Amino acid sequence: MKNLAGSSISDELIKSLWLQRLPQQTQAILSISKDSLNNIAEMADKIIAVYSSSEVCSVANNNSSPKSNDRNKLEALQADTAALTKKFDEFSRNSRQRSKSREHSRRNRSKSNSSRYAFCWYHFKFRNNAKKCVQPCQFKINVSENE
Repeated sequence: MKNLAGSSISDELIKSLWLQRLPQQTQAILSISKDSLNNIAEMADKIIAVYSSSEVCSVANNNSSPKSNDRNKLEALQADTAALTKKFDEFSRNSRQRSKSREHSRRNRSKSNSSRYAFCWYHFKFRNNAKKCVQPCQFKINVSENE
């Protein structure tokens, strides 16, 4: 590396870049050394010789695992969103049906009240002040109440 870089790059930068390429155990040991690059290179050779006999270093492409893991998370989120949307739609539908049934029962109540008295809703509600009338209505205007 030093031959390729020439004199334009400092020894510290070359040391830093070179250490990054070494196994972690070797990096940890050599990072505290203040020796020259040549001495550090010799130490690295010896350290790697000791470690390589008991351990195999391999390089693996771990990019596929996070992508598939992210894909699984995304699919789970999409399924959750679809389930929540379905529940919301059902809730909205049921809410509208309850609202309609309440309106229907109010209408039935008002019809039953007015039919019980044989008055239309307007006369039942407003008596002599009613502005409209719906037949059949048996309400008689009481002249004495208007005066």
